[in-house]
Amino acid sequence: MRLRFLLMAALAAGGCKDKNEDDGPSVNFSDDFSAGFPGSGWTIASAAGSGSIDMAAGNPAPSLVMQSVPPGSYTIRSNATYFTNSSIVSVAVRHDGGPGFFYIEVAKPGVGTFAAALIGETGVSFSVPGANIGVASDTAWHTFVFRSDYIDTAQWLMDGVVRQSTSSFPGPLGNHSGVTLDLRATGGCTAHVDNVSIIVPYP
Repeated sequence: MRLRFLLMAALAAGGCKDKNEDDGPSVNFSDDFSAGFPGSGWTIASAAGSGSIDMAAGNPAPSLVMQSVPPGSYTIRSNATYFTNSSIVSVAVRHDGGPGFFYIEVAKPGVGTFAAALIGETGVSFSVPGANIGVASDTAWHTFVFRSDYIDTAQWLMDGVVRQSTSSFPGPLGNHSGVTLDLRATGGCTAHVDNVSIIVPYP
């Protein structure tokens, strides 16, 4: 009888929620490019190239096609900002070709880049402290996720598989607010982008 009482009490306590407790993660920003571009969601940070809606391609269609003109780059920056730690960034990318790389960057203007994924014809690599697992490149759609938490753990995932992990994020740059998501085409590459989201806080 006492065991049953203790179990009931534990369940009741677990069901209670302090009024100041967070209700869980929320979508801070999302864009499937069905409402056009750049809209209110993006700022064009460098314009050596172009960005336009492709109604025939996507994951699913439509999507944004980004093209760069060497030696410059074409960069778009999210107007939504977030914190270095405790967030999830997700982007679907299809690298269509060209000698340059397509970058997904967690960055803050004037401070630096905290983490990046580099997608090119020669392969895919990830940049945060930790072991980097090389991935072959192709022209298929892939979903890239960067997630970080309050205890300095961060991971890059590609199609749900962890490709890089660190327990010392964000490293020497330190924690910051006002962080943006930058998407950048360089070196003459062309890439399609779709299903962009920023979720905070990371649960």
